[in-house]
Amino acid sequence: MEESNELDGILSAELALLDEAHHAQIAVKSAVERREWADFDRLNAEVAAAGQKIAVLEAQRLAIQSSALAAEELPQTRELKRQVKAAVHRLRWTQDALTRYIAEQRALTGAFIEAIYPEKRGALYSRYGTRASADMRSLVLNRAY
Repeated sequence: MEESNELDGILSAELALLDEAHHAQIAVKSAVERREWADFDRLNAEVAAAGQKIAVLEAQRLAIQSSALAAEELPQTRELKRQVKAAVHRLRWTQDALTRYIAEQRALTGAFIEAIYPEKRGALYSRYGTRASADMRSLVLNRAY
């Protein structure tokens, strides 16, 4: 019974963090749609911080669950697990919607620029905005790789 109460507490905390992350992610999506970049980094940091906290709670939950495999799950624990799973799906759907929106906007912007400046089609540019040659020497690789 004690493990179930501890598990319920962790699941409740995880659910609260998922809701917090979802609201922050909605704010990020809204900022992107309205092109308000001032708070973009702060909002993304909030989503990332909530994700790190969720990962810690998830590790604790898995440790408790693995030690209590034989114990029967209480109805409130099952309900909390269902709510956590629903919150995770809601978070994924919001992220997928944002990703889709960004991809559509990139495609639209690219098509618009190509229509206006057809002579610049397929041109490569340096990080300084000057036209770069199309040979392999103009590629910039991340030094981490």
